[in-house]
Amino acid sequence: MDDNERNSPIQSVQPVRKIRAQIFKRERRELMYLYERARQGQASKRKKPSIRQTELLTSDASTPAEIEQDFLDYKTDLKNRLTFDRAQLLSEDLSSD
Repeated sequence: MDDNERNSPIQSVQPVRKIRAQIFKRERRELMYLYERARQGQASKRKKPSIRQTELLTSDASTPAEIEQDFLDYKTDLKNRLTFDRAQLLSEDLSSD
C-alpha cells in the first residue's frame, strides 16, 4: 500500500510525530554556512501608496456667512472672466472680417 501512496500524485497525510522527527533531524544537521544565505538578494515587497483623503473645499469657511461670501466672490469673479473672454472673442471676430 505504501508503494501505491508514493506513486500517487497526491501525497498521503503523515502523522504529526513523523513530521516532527523529520524537522528535528533537519535541525540537527551541521550547517554548511554559518549564516542563512537564503535571505540575501530577496527584495521586500513594496506597498502601494494609499489614497489620501482630500479635505472638503468648504472646510476653510466655518460659518454660513463666510460660505455665502465665498460663493458671491466666486460668482463675481466668474462674471468678470466671462465678460473679458467674450470681449476677446468679439474683437478677434471683428478684426478677421
